[in-house]
Amino acid sequence: MPVTFPRDVPTMRDMMELARMASPDCIARLVEVRDNPKAPFMAQITAAAMIMDRGLGKPHQSIAIADLTTPGKLDLSAFSPDELRDFERLLTKATSDQPPTRDITPPKASRGVVPETD
Repeated sequence: MPVTFPRDVPTMRDMMELARMASPDCIARLVEVRDNPKAPFMAQITAAAMIMDRGLGKPHQSIAIADLTTPGKLDLSAFSPDELRDFERLLTKATSDQPPTRDITPPKASRGVVPETD
């Protein structure tokens, strides 16, 4: 059954519907490749991984973050005083309980004078 679109460019919803309609055939093809002893080994492994990802979701990845709270883990002697102040400011922002704020106050101008912009 052909799918027709009422407009020239399909929307994301249209594309998702097409993907849903094709999913059973795609999974069946992946199973065929996985179970075919004549298929290249890497094709079988890839098909198996795709089936697993589709059924179980992709595995979570963990990222190792350096422990900066333990003394001796970071050598600060190489940093200038300005860099240390910047680092302390960023670390304080990152560890505060309040969401970061941004000052969006426009610069003050004299009455009738428009500030110059570059």
